[in-house]
This record gives sequence, structure tokens and C-alpha cells, in this order.
Amino acid sequence: MRKLFVLIALLVVTAVASAATVSFQADKTDVIVGDVVSITVIATGNCTSIVIPEILSSQAGLASNLFLNPLLSQVPIVGIPVNAGNVLITGINGTTPFAFPPAPVLAGEVLYSFDYTVPVVASGTIITIAGAGALSFMFDDFTQSTDMGSVALEVIPEPITIALLGLGGLFIRRRK
Repeated sequence: MRKLFVLIALLVVTAVASAATVSFQADKTDVIVGDVVSITVIATGNCTSIVIPEILSSQAGLASNLFLNPLLSQVPIVGIPVNAGNVLITGINGTTPFAFPPAPVLAGEVLYSFDYTVPVVASGTIITIAGAGALSFMFDDFTQSTDMGSVALEVIPEPITIALLGLGGLFIRRRK
């Protein structure tokens, strides 16, 4: 009985440790106003289905160049760029064709991506981009994930602004 308990505990720990996750990633996180940042959605497990009702931004900004992995071709909906208020994109949906064995999007490959143009905001502003609504991701081992990370971008001053501030400081110091 004790061996059976240890075996079940080991299986539970293994299942929890291998649970797939889905997250946002950005090609850069320090940005300036007007930068175009490539945002990708990637899973740590082989994914067969994706549903993201909305992608939101804590600041406005523009979403463009929407891409849904071509393997998610069963009833694909790439999404609609709303770009109004904090809503960037709505209605993302895709499933791999029903086949045995399934042909999933492999772990680490891009499930979804888009370009985000940084809006005019103050330096030091943190912009958070995340999925919202009833998120759903199905993996080829039939586990499901409804959680999704977010990505944070920090707006930094432009190099010219920093140089001008430095020169201004030198002139003020010289006057004294």
C-alpha cells in the first residue's frame, strides 16, 4: 500500500511539473514612443487549440500584422484589430485539424503574434499587454490551460532627450 501511495504521489508531481503554460514574449522591453515591438504568444507544451477573446494594453497603442500559426487551420480566426481604448485585438481562435495522431503546434513555436506600436506616453511608463476573457489552450496530452502571462514594456527617454538634459546640466553647472 505504501509503494502504491509513493507511486501515485510521484505521478501527481510529474504531471504538475510538466503542465504546459502559455505566455506573451516581446522582442524588446525597453522602448521609446513610436517603437514597433513584436509580441508573440508561445506555449511550453504542444498546443492543438487556442482561444483568446481579447488582447488588452494598459495604455492605448496600435496592433498590426496579426499572425495565427497556419497549423491552427481548423476554423481559424486571426482576430480583429480594434485599437480602441485599451482593447487591441478581439476574437482570436484556431484549432489544429482533427487527425490521429494530432499534429500540434510544437512547444516553443509561435502560436500567435502581432506588432505593437508604442503610443505617446511619459517616460518611465510601464505598458502591460495581456490576454483577457475566457482564455483557453488545449495541449496534445489533453490538458488545458486558462492562464496566460503578460509582457511589460518600459518607455525610456529617447537618446536625444537624455543628451539635451545632460547638456543643460553642464550649462547650469558652468553658470554657477
